[in-house]
Amino acid sequence: MKNLFALLVLSVMFSFQMHSQETHNALRPADIFFHDVQFGITLASTEIGTIPFLELSTCHGINFGKRFSAGVGISTLYFMTLAPYVQTRMNFGDPDRSRRTISYVSLQAGYLVYLDSSIRNENSIIIQPSLGYSFVSKSGKTSWTVFIAAFYIGDRIFPKTGVGFEF
Repeated sequence: MKNLFALLVLSVMFSFQMHSQETHNALRPADIFFHDVQFGITLASTEIGTIPFLELSTCHGINFGKRFSAGVGISTLYFMTLAPYVQTRMNFGDPDRSRRTISYVSLQAGYLVYLDSSIRNENSIIIQPSLGYSFVSKSGKTSWTVFIAAFYIGDRIFPKTGVGFEF
């Protein structure tokens, strides 16, 4: 757990360093805020085998320059859980968006709460590092994204993949 916390702190520090290098690349007022909606599948290994858990999440935040963003969001697994989280994201690629594809890394950290205590009563901290690829529209205002992630909950790690819409 200490290693994951250190990774989170280092990624935030690195992201702020990238932000300070981009102060000359000012954003237009319409580009300051972001919103995204994601749909993912987490593969959980259980005693009865591998079970796919469907996840729906949304995140809203602020872009700090053209490469770094941070926001808050909420996700749910089969509407049986709620997980408020914070997210940081760093884009790699052309900050002027002359290319229509952008790769990125992101890190989410939050707290998973089970809504029905008869199912399971193990609320837990969650951490989810992910790698993704955004396909930016011609207008540059929206994009589709695909991602893979490692969903860390409690003392277990589960693979996750998904798609999202960003605006």
